[in-house]
Amino acid sequence: PPAAPPSHVPHMPDEPSPAVPPATIRVNRKRMLLTIKVALHHVSPSQIECNTSKTRIELTTTGRRRFALSRRYPNGTECDDAQTSASMQGHVLVVEMPITKLGAIPSLHATLPTSAAPFAPPAAGASAKKKKKKEAPAEAAAAKPAKLDREGLIRLLETLHEERIRYGITAETSVAGLAEALGEEAEAASEGSEEETAEAGEEAAWVAAEARREAEAEADAL
Repeated sequence: PPAAPPSHVPHMPDEPSPAVPPATIRVNRKRMLLTIKVALHHVSPSQIECNTSKTRIELTTTGRRRFALSRRYPNGTECDDAQTSASMQGHVLVVEMPITKLGAIPSLHATLPTSAAPFAPPAAGASAKKKKKKEAPAEAAAAKPAKLDREGLIRLLETLHEERIRYGITAETSVAGLAEALGEEAEAASEGSEEETAEAGEEAAWVAAEARREAEAEADAL
């Protein structure tokens, strides 16, 4: 007899695997309490199956939104699962257990990347060179001669006038020498402001005129 045609079996789509819900685990060392918070949107408490042990938590849900969570407590922490408490706070499942054994705190060196090089202080020679570079401008500024101010210029002119009288310099030589000295001092004083330079020039011209008149008076008396 001819074989019966195969019966048509409709293809059922594969059921998607459960999603891992967002979860946080906090270890309170002061209160010796472990707190686990799991976000379960659109899941009622009757659809949650939660099992805890002294080292891990296992959670699954049923219904349209399926979740699955399997996680160990951090750093080898152990809890008394016989005193587990769980409650829904909005869409978040909060699980709390007393801690019976605290896990080891991770070492700081273990969290650093292996490529990180230890901090090395700068060499003594490098710091000495930087110190010398900083001191060099200060030494140069100290070695630079101070600018000749107005009072210094007047004292210089008075000194020249006294020297002229002491050594008996004539009117002609005194005027020429004084003019030359005043020219050099005026150039040095030009580094200051324009007002100070103008005042110094007027003062120098007045002193030179007085020196000329005194020299001519002395020549007439002779």
